[in-house]
Amino acid sequence: AQEEEEEGEVPEGYTDFFAFLVLSTLPCIGRELAQHKPNELAHVLSSIDGYLARRRREANAAISAFEVAGGSPPDFLDDLWQRVTAMRRDDWQCQSLLHPHKSLEDRIGQSIPHVFPPIRVPARETDAPPSPLRSVFRLFDRADTEKDMSPIDRFLVMDTIIDILLNFNFNRREAVRQILGIQVPFRIDHLLVETTLSQMFLLPMSPFVMPYYGVLLIDLCKMVQTIPPVLAMAIELLFEKLELMDVEVMDRFAEWFAYHIGNFDWKWNWDMWAEVVGMPPESRKHIFLRDILNRCTRLSYWERIKRTLPEKFHEFLPPLPETNFSFSCDTEGEGVDEAGQLLAKIQGKDRESAEAILTWLEGLKLGADLKLQILMECLLLFGSKSISHLLNAVERYHHVLVSLGNTHGAKEAMIRVVIVFWQNSEQHQILILDKLMTFRVIDSISIINWLFSPGVTQQFRRPYFFQILHGTVNKTLAKAKTIRKDLNDAEEKRTKGEAGGEPERIQKIHAALEVAKREQKELFLVVFQRFTTLLTEHINARGGTRDDVDDTWLRTVLNRMLEMGRRYYVEVKPFLSTLDTLLFSGDEDERIVAVFRSIRAVCESYQ
Repeated sequence: AQEEEEEGEVPEGYTDFFAFLVLSTLPCIGRELAQHKPNELAHVLSSIDGYLARRRREANAAISAFEVAGGSPPDFLDDLWQRVTAMRRDDWQCQSLLHPHKSLEDRIGQSIPHVFPPIRVPARETDAPPSPLRSVFRLFDRADTEKDMSPIDRFLVMDTIIDILLNFNFNRREAVRQILGIQVPFRIDHLLVETTLSQMFLLPMSPFVMPYYGVLLIDLCKMVQTIPPVLAMAIELLFEKLELMDVEVMDRFAEWFAYHIGNFDWKWNWDMWAEVVGMPPESRKHIFLRDILNRCTRLSYWERIKRTLPEKFHEFLPPLPETNFSFSCDTEGEGVDEAGQLLAKIQGKDRESAEAILTWLEGLKLGADLKLQILMECLLLFGSKSISHLLNAVERYHHVLVSLGNTHGAKEAMIRVVIVFWQNSEQHQILILDKLMTFRVIDSISIINWLFSPGVTQQFRRPYFFQILHGTVNKTLAKAKTIRKDLNDAEEKRTKGEAGGEPERIQKIHAALEVAKREQKELFLVVFQRFTTLLTEHINARGGTRDDVDDTWLRTVLNRMLEMGRRYYVEVKPFLSTLDTLLFSGDEDERIVAVFRSIRAVCESYQ
């Protein structure tokens, strides 16, 4: 691995993985090696020291939960190396390691030693799963997390907690039991909370979904009296760090916090955050508080959340989730009568068929855009009763929707109707656009075109637009994944000589997969092209000034562009060169180019 690394043939993340394996093992065997193999140990330590000296560390800033003003974030391997070096100076002493073998030393000394064959590093496979990058996540002062510990104790306890979280994810109660069973001569409450949050906020992707960590923290709060005040302190520290927090971490923080207090009867000392009242709407804390309360209303209901809030925080609540129907009977204007007639046709037991509705709409002497708006708003009004009503309406009149929305312009018009109709409910907007994509009434490119339209991009500080973006991308990726699974199943059936493995069917699936891959590539190219154009226009409008400290919109959108490349690095990596060629001519602002360099660093840090 070292030879390949020196020749530049492997990603840094691959060689980092082996360096981590060695460094994380040394605390357990360092003393034995120092006594019996001092020269070999010195060679290993010298090799690691040399490797660390030439590492690029380019991906650190891209995967750090917090921005470091005027510098680079701390490096995980450098931090571990310093702790191992300190342990070496202390003659490899450590409090947190158990030594059960010491009681059997006499018998072990009389036993026949085993001779292990040399361990050869297997050849690197390009399709092997990536080795996860690690970042340094610090919330509390060292006086809290490392009280009565040596430097290496912190790493060993943290690594034990992470191992438990990874290996007992199928049973969170057992995970809690194992964590509480860690035997060390010091308190680990602060380190336990910090480590759990670090895994939940891990970039580019958390190992497991938020509810796993959320439920585990809830169980710890209920079982250990000293955990709730430590967790409350962590929340307050995170809140104070919002201005330097990565936007994706801020989204996860808001999602988890709403989930957490929802399990404790929505109780929280909101007055601690009274400073937000009166802050400008574009400030991070203002946006964060609005996002939390929006998520709370999704998990409960508007009136319930309002009752739990002090009155001065009511301004941060989202609007009541009411519909905005343009053709109500008490209004006047073109299309009101026709909308009333259409509602009568699609409601009740005698609902008319899709063919009848389409014929009726085509016969109206109205513009195509107005016909489409009437159809969409009537179906949305009918579907506003419940998600089941919505799905029923879309399925029943799918043919009508596809017939009227057969162009990109019509699809974008349909999206705008959804957004205006449910302008008081972000949750409904996200859900309905997702369902319309599932039924292929709208497509991913139409959603991207709408997202990057001028009226929307001005609101890009609001997180929910990027929930729509990620949902759109995930839908596109899921399509290719499903086709790939069908192809694997068909080829397996062909091998076994079973029905469903016919060459003609496999050829059709191959063709469908190629189409899905092209759509996927086109989607990412369009998204990054729109980000680059949008940012360039904004920077040029400001005269190209480099002072973006107070430009929260610019900082947010730059971070969102990084988030896209980081989150989907597996899919983006194959056409990094294409992105570089198409999007960057050499005249782009350095801040935009820096984001692309960070995306490239993340991609190249993995196998």
